[in-house]
Amino acid sequence: MENLEQFNKIFIKKIDAYYARTGKIAKQITDLEVKRNKLKYPLLMNVIKSIAEEIKKRLKASGYVRYGSFGMCCENTIYWLKDMKKSITDEENVLGNLCLINSGQGWDIRDTTKDTKSFASNSIGAANGMNHPTIQIDETMDIDWLVNFVTKT
Repeated sequence: MENLEQFNKIFIKKIDAYYARTGKIAKQITDLEVKRNKLKYPLLMNVIKSIAEEIKKRLKASGYVRYGSFGMCCENTIYWLKDMKKSITDEENVLGNLCLINSGQGWDIRDTTKDTKSFASNSIGAANGMNHPTIQIDETMDIDWLVNFVTKT
């Protein structure tokens, strides 16, 4: 290195290479995060689609929508609607709903008709629906049970 100008050029090259490399890595991270998010609970609707379709027929619904995953319990709720053009906030449009939560060992059903009051009303637990008891899915539950359950919630 003969002078400071050469030193400066080498330094600038190294800095540029550093930022190019970190930029490339940042893009790889972003791309991987997008891929990971697409994998998040990918099978839920694939598995439950046939059940949702059967409930749709029995309720004579025009369709159904799924909202989720939300909160600490990875809550997913399916709403069966009279008219798909109307909102779920129109209570008369909702024919039934099913709230599924991830128990860590599969899915459980959240019974939103009951309130255990286990968590204070302004707590994180209450905000995440944890005052509603869960029902573990078992072999006694069939499509008739499920249709009855979704119409009472």
